[in-house]
Amino acid sequence: MAGAQDTYPNKVVNIIVPQSASAPADALGRALAEQLGKQLGQSFVITNRDGAGGTIGVEVVKHAKADGYTLGYGTQSAFSMQPHLRKTMRYQADDFEFVCQTSSFVTVLAVGAKSRYRSLQDIIEVARKAPGTITFGSMGLGSTPHIIGEVLAKDARVKFNHIPYRNPGDLVTQLIVGDLDLTVLSSVTVANNKDIRPVAVLASNKPAVFPEVPLLKDLGYERGDVPIFVGLYAPKATPAPALARLRQACAIAVESDAFKRTSDTLGAERRYADMPAYTENIRQDIRLMKELIPELGIKPD
Repeated sequence: MAGAQDTYPNKVVNIIVPQSASAPADALGRALAEQLGKQLGQSFVITNRDGAGGTIGVEVVKHAKADGYTLGYGTQSAFSMQPHLRKTMRYQADDFEFVCQTSSFVTVLAVGAKSRYRSLQDIIEVARKAPGTITFGSMGLGSTPHIIGEVLAKDARVKFNHIPYRNPGDLVTQLIVGDLDLTVLSSVTVANNKDIRPVAVLASNKPAVFPEVPLLKDLGYERGDVPIFVGLYAPKATPAPALARLRQACAIAVESDAFKRTSDTLGAERRYADMPAYTENIRQDIRLMKELIPELGIKPD
């Protein structure tokens, strides 16, 4: 056992990110990979396998050899949301070892800066008068932004016209030019783009970057703060010595100045959780979505 632990890793480690290279999780994954490489003395490289709500990339990890040389890094939605939204799923949470959670994202409901809607209440009022006319964009069926939009619509007793996107850049462009009314974005995307206007922050406490923007819960929508957290995972039965080294390296990597700088740039909060806590966070989100998705009436694709 000790010998195996001492020799891992002895070649390049591949981390599959089930989102595009423009996604915040990709940037965080690259920052983490760099720090893991420094800790463990081997290259950790990122491969993007996006599509199908993240399930394509996650499935690649499931079918990889369980030796610690193919890992995954991404949000919890591929484990907690997608199984309730797809008629055929080729994996489940029990097929993975959840190595470490690194971060969570503060998100913002936003419109284009030139939008005629000045507040969330403006949008809700129009949606009530003309159901289905307000367009709400997300990164696909069952993505966390989609769930957030559906929860908001249900609690406000309105109906949005959901528009799924595959590329975050396309979504932002359509929001800015006015072809999309409303979406959910990371706080840093909104803060760094003068062509986007925030109308509500999805967080427990108001971030300093948006002192004048109301929290969604303060507008009367208590269920809007759907968490988005990201972490590193491996195929089930990955050797314990490899997992132990990854867990140790991950804890150090998350505390590094370089990872902190990337997190700050992306508007991500460092929320480290070791394997038992991360696993429980995944299972808790699975339980939440098992109740929430049927309630919202979102049907399997």
